[in-house]
Amino acid sequence: DRGGVPNNAGAVMLNVTAVSPGAAGFLTVFPCGTEMPLASSVNYGPGDVVANAVLAKIGTGGKVCIYSPAATDIVADVTGYIPAGSLFGTVVPSRLLDTRSGPNDLTVDGSFQGNGRRSAGTTLQLTVTGRGGVPNNAGAVMLNVTAVSPGAAGFLTVFPCGTTMPLASSVNYGPGDVVANAVLAKIGTGGKVCIYSPAATDIVVDVTGYIPAG
Repeated sequence: DRGGVPNNAGAVMLNVTAVSPGAAGFLTVFPCGTEMPLASSVNYGPGDVVANAVLAKIGTGGKVCIYSPAATDIVADVTGYIPAGSLFGTVVPSRLLDTRSGPNDLTVDGSFQGNGRRSAGTTLQLTVTGRGGVPNNAGAVMLNVTAVSPGAAGFLTVFPCGTTMPLASSVNYGPGDVVANAVLAKIGTGGKVCIYSPAATDIVVDVTGYIPAG
């Protein structure tokens, strides 16, 4: 019931900005009334002003919760909403991929975690259906895709596995960056999306929603 969002909305599309954080960290946006997930919506460094588009399922009392491990100002703008019961399915954010190895570098089901930094010029095939609340009949997924400490400037391209890689970029990065972007990705062969990177980098992927096939 704010900014044109009706009371029956099930999810909102937000632009969430961290303004001048005191240290490196992240914002996690999730439905209030649920346990905070292992996921990041915006990644920031000290003094940054950095934003990302976030599809957020609405929780208890018509609210979304925003967690930050570091002190920061936060700005949130709404750009759209999804009515409850819509064909577009929203989920509590869940981590589907983390190439890093560490005690907190975990995925929702233990798959696709700690498999190592991606080499330059390689394509990773990531299973997205049947994980993190995404059903097997999903046709596309809403992802938050993060490049972590790339070795050189470049980009990530997310595309349906089984198709030719397009001339497109989903996330653009510089050396040493931690940068994320919201990506709507069509699901390809075997319930997978492919992620290409021309430079060596770690990659983190969280799912926030899906669209059923057909």
